[in-house]
Amino acid sequence: GHTIGHAIERHYLHGTEPLLHGEAIAIGMICESFLSTIKEGLSDQKLAEITDYLIQTFGKVQIPAEELNAIAKNALQDKKNEGGQIFCTLLVDIGHASYNTPISLKEIEQALDYYCSL
Repeated sequence: GHTIGHAIERHYLHGTEPLLHGEAIAIGMICESFLSTIKEGLSDQKLAEITDYLIQTFGKVQIPAEELNAIAKNALQDKKNEGGQIFCTLLVDIGHASYNTPISLKEIEQALDYYCSL
C-alpha cells in the first residue's frame, strides 16, 4: 500500500490535520487491495477481510471527492516509477504479491473512490 499510501501522506503532510504514516499506508493498502481484485484476481472476500481489519485497526478517514485527483497525481512522485509509469505491488492472495504492476492515475482515483465509499 505504499505507492498510494505515500501519495495520500504527501497530500496531507502540510494540512491542518496531517495523517500519521501508518494511517496513510493503511488507506493505501485498502486501495491497492481493491486494485488487486481488478488486476490480479484477489477475491472480493479477501478484499473485505483486508478492508475490515484495516478500518477496525486504523479507523476511517474522510477524504473529500474533490481531492482524489490531486492525491492520485502525487503517486507520480513514487520512487518505484520508471518512464512516467506508476508501479506498485499488488496481491494475488493474502501473503502472495505481484511486483511492479503498472497502474494508472484513473485506477488510483477509482481505488480512492472505493475507499471513500466504505
